[in-house]
Amino acid sequence: MLIVKAFINDREIEEIWIHNTGNQPNTPKGDTYEYRIRKPEGYDHFPIYHSRSKGWKHLTRIVLEVLRDA
Repeated sequence: MLIVKAFINDREIEEIWIHNTGNQPNTPKGDTYEYRIRKPEGYDHFPIYHSRSKGWKHLTRIVLEVLRDA
């Protein structure tokens, strides 16, 4: 699980938990996995597909876009 924390100065304002479900769709590269947002609650019905080779920052950007647009 990837946990991302946001702070204003030294005060934590948000925590985002991104869980790798272990599901791996059929992809040519074989490094694409399904992720779900566990925290904040209420967003776990959005499956997110991400190639691990693109790194955690790319995954975090996708999740932030989901949270912004939901």
